[in-house]
Amino acid sequence: MDEFEHRSDQELLERTAREPQAFGAFYRRHVGAMLAFFRRRTGDSQLALDLTAETFARALEHADSFRAMAQPAGAWLYTIARNLLTDSYRRGHVADDARRRLALEPLIVTELGFERVEATADAASQLAAVDLDEALSAAQADAVRARVLEDQSYEQIAEQLRCSPQVARQHVSRGLRNLKRRWEKHA
Repeated sequence: MDEFEHRSDQELLERTAREPQAFGAFYRRHVGAMLAFFRRRTGDSQLALDLTAETFARALEHADSFRAMAQPAGAWLYTIARNLLTDSYRRGHVADDARRRLALEPLIVTELGFERVEATADAASQLAAVDLDEALSAAQADAVRARVLEDQSYEQIAEQLRCSPQVARQHVSRGLRNLKRRWEKHA
C-alpha cells in the first residue's frame, strides 16, 4: 500500500499535478466501480473499458479544476462518466479526445481481462438490484452503496455522512449483515 492510499479523493486530485502517483491511487480506488457502472449501462465489456479509459483521461486532464467543484470527487467522476456516456450514445461511438491529447495507448484486453470486467459488473449489478433504501436505514443504505458500488474509502463515506470513519465502518458492516439476513430469510 502506498502513501496515497489513505488520502481523500480531494487530496489526491489536488496533488495530481505535483505528484502523478496521487492520480494512480484515485484511479485504483474508482476503476472497478466505473467499469461496473459502464458495463451495467452498455452490456458490452469492450465499450465499458473504452468509456472507463476516456473517463479517467478526462478526469486526469481536469484534476486541477476539481477544487472549484462543490461536490465530492466520486460524484464529480460520475458526472464525467454520465456526460461521456450520453455523448457516446449521441455520436454512436466513444470519443477518445482526452486519451489522444494525453498520448495514451489504446487498451488491449485479454480474455482474462474481459472475464474480470464481467465479474465486477455482475457483483455490482446483484447489489444494485436490491432496493437498499427499502431494506436498510438511510445511513446504512448510503454507506453500503458508497463502499460496495462506488468503492469509496471509509474516510470518504464518513465525510459524506458527517460521522467518524469508525461509525461509517459500522454502518457498512451492519448494512451488509442486515442484507445477508434478509437474503437468507428469502432463500
